[in-house]
Amino acid sequence: MKKCLLLLFWTLALLSDILAQATNREFGVVPIETFDMKIYEKDPEASAVVLFDIGVARFYDDDDGFYIYFRRTRRMRILKNDAIDHVSIVNIPYYRGDDGRSERVTKIQAYTYNEQNGVVTKVPLEPAQIFEETINENWRNKTFAFPRVKEGSVIEYEY
Repeated sequence: MKKCLLLLFWTLALLSDILAQATNREFGVVPIETFDMKIYEKDPEASAVVLFDIGVARFYDDDDGFYIYFRRTRRMRILKNDAIDHVSIVNIPYYRGDDGRSERVTKIQAYTYNEQNGVVTKVPLEPAQIFEETINENWRNKTFAFPRVKEGSVIEYEY
């Protein structure tokens, strides 16, 4: 009986630790607790930290061939001012083939979150702030910069 109780205790303790570390990864929802982190404990000198970076790929077959639908979601916390120039500009390269088949980057959404006096403000990226550039004959790049980024901001994007 003691072994069963001990096993139950350790299971509950382990489960509560795992649940306590769970992060809300829903795009567009940043809990106020995210702003509590002032330094990244594993690297106190870090200027920014990636809270999560998730990619989901779905493959499907069509009459024209195979297709891959890929969705990426990334959220970062800016801890120091010197990170702003490095992480607030996003480049998404994609391929354009000569045969008319190409990758496409669509449905870009990005937000900057700032907290002041316990209130979180959400600043969206406007579509006019997304630029496309030609790298060479087969490669293009979608580029955007997050609006109103400052030390302490949380930034996230999805495409």
